[in-house]
Amino acid sequence: MADVSVVPQELHASAQVARILAEEFGKPIQAALTSATTTSGQLTGWSVAGGLGLLGIS
Repeated sequence: MADVSVVPQELHASAQVARILAEEFGKPIQAALTSATTTSGQLTGWSVAGGLGLLGIS
């Protein structure tokens, strides 16, 4: 079995980067998903509407 070594400082740094990215991109991503959902409602009957609706809820 392979030995696994974890450096706590590296794990902490990685977690910090993940938190910063989530904070930075959270609002723009939510806005894009909301926009896609709204647009899909306005395009009812068009073939692209279903795909946009799925994008907004995934």
